[in-house]
Amino acid sequence: MKFLGGVEKGDKMDYEIQIAETSEATRELTITIPESVFSGRFNKMLSKTATEVRLKGFRPGRAPRAVVSKLYGPKIKGEVLNQLIYDAYQAAVTENSLDVVGLPDISVENEELEGKDIVIKAKVGLYPRPEIKDFEGLKLNVELESLKPEDIDLRAQALREEHAVYEDINDRTK
Repeated sequence: MKFLGGVEKGDKMDYEIQIAETSEATRELTITIPESVFSGRFNKMLSKTATEVRLKGFRPGRAPRAVVSKLYGPKIKGEVLNQLIYDAYQAAVTENSLDVVGLPDISVENEELEGKDIVIKAKVGLYPRPEIKDFEGLKLNVELESLKPEDIDLRAQALREEHAVYEDINDRTK
C-alpha cells in the first residue's frame, strides 16, 4: 500500500506501508521511505543551516556546504530521520485507522542511510475489540433492592457532612 502524506508545505512523501498482525491486539508496521525523500529533506535542511550558521572565517550565510555538512551533518541527519520516522508513523496510523494504545516500539532496520531506502519497523499495541457472541435469547434475573426512607435520610446526612463548610464567626453583634 502506498500513502502520499504531506510533510511540509508542498512536500509530498511516498511511504510504503505494510501491516502484519502479530496477535489480536498487536501489529507490526513496516514503513519504507525512499532514499530520495531523505536526501531531499537533508539537502533542504543543510542549505537552510548553511545560510543561518555563523562560522569563524566566513561571512554570515556564506559558509561552504561542505564545511557545514562536516560540522552539522550528523545532527541534521538525526533530525531529518526523526522527523521522517514521526511523519511516516503518524501517516501509517491515520491512514489505516489503527486505534493505538501506548507508545510504539520503533526501530530503524538499516543503520547506513547513504543510498538506501529507510526501513522502519514499529510494533504497536491496539485497544482490544471484544466481540460478544451468542447473547440473543439470554435471560437475566435482576434483583432490585428497595430503599427505605431511613436509608435515604442516612445517605443525605452523610453527603451534608461531607460537603459542610465551617467558618469562624467574627461578628457576634447581630
